[in-house]
Amino acid sequence: MAPAGMSTQPKPSPHTAGPEPYEGLPSLGQALADRWPVADAQALADAYFERLASLEASDRPRPDPSTDVVGELIARGEAAIRAWRPGHLVNGRTEDL
Repeated sequence: MAPAGMSTQPKPSPHTAGPEPYEGLPSLGQALADRWPVADAQALADAYFERLASLEASDRPRPDPSTDVVGELIARGEAAIRAWRPGHLVNGRTEDL
């Protein structure tokens, strides 16, 4: 019998973290097994959840997702494409088609 105030339910392991059974969705390992061998799929899922647990336990601040890094990179790339002209110097050399 468990001491008072302690749960007798096991803590979820990183190997089974994911949707609740009542949701009818596969775990990450099960979903990955559609594309990889079962052992590899489970190893990928385990590595993912181990990394996630490591990040959650870290004192380092989490990345700020409010910045639109992808949008900024796309805008810079599009600007570079629009600015390109035949014979234009790119990275110190002439880029002609």
